[in-house]
Amino acid sequence: MGRITGRNEMDRAKAKRYEPYSYESNSTQIRWVVVALTAWVVVALVLAWQDRATASYLGDLQNQGIASVPPTQQSTLRDVDKILEFAAIEGVDCTTQEQIIALTPECSNLMDVQDKYTSVKDTGAMLFVLLMAVFLANMFAFGAFTHRSSRNLLTLKSDKQGFSPEKSVMWFFVPVLNLIKPWQVFRELFRGSDPDVTTSNQVEWKTKGKVPVIVNVWAAIFVAVFLFNPRTIGMYWYSVRLSTTWLLLTNA
Repeated sequence: MGRITGRNEMDRAKAKRYEPYSYESNSTQIRWVVVALTAWVVVALVLAWQDRATASYLGDLQNQGIASVPPTQQSTLRDVDKILEFAAIEGVDCTTQEQIIALTPECSNLMDVQDKYTSVKDTGAMLFVLLMAVFLANMFAFGAFTHRSSRNLLTLKSDKQGFSPEKSVMWFFVPVLNLIKPWQVFRELFRGSDPDVTTSNQVEWKTKGKVPVIVNVWAAIFVAVFLFNPRTIGMYWYSVRLSTTWLLLTNA
């Protein structure tokens, strides 16, 4: 049954996963990491600009005397009811469906506000979904790069690693500890692959291996990404905090 189900082959593969193997180039993984990170930065900057534009539009509405957030367009009968509720809150003379159908100036103005707000909000939502998709691509690309880099240390005669290839990737997904452990993982990778350290002593890399300053800079940026993200960016960039519930604005 073990041979039929493939269980024997799986057991043999698990038993050999830490055994030395030939060096495997990581150049392709590096290219994918660069492409994924570049895409992530571009989408994040566009999303930040879009969020800023949304906040600016809400500020303009506030200056026009509109103190609440417009309803989003849903193309249903409930959309009409929301327009009427919005008009009642703002004290605008748009109180019946007949006025909306007739496109009176008051109702028409509110519907224009709703259309523009829906447009900017939908654009921001699509950009956020795209950002999450690119983030997942980064996870796969960075995980593959990190795993192969850790395994390659075995071929460089860098013995007694503190992090196995599997754990080097795993620590990225452990809350709180993922702010520290990845930094330690890459410090080990750079020390273990330092070409100036002799391979005659397979543990000498632990004391003589050098860690470039750029690794510490990367760690600081890595932590900053967790602190400065789409959920907190509004707290830093503008006074009106944006969220998925779009809190009501108050008069200045």
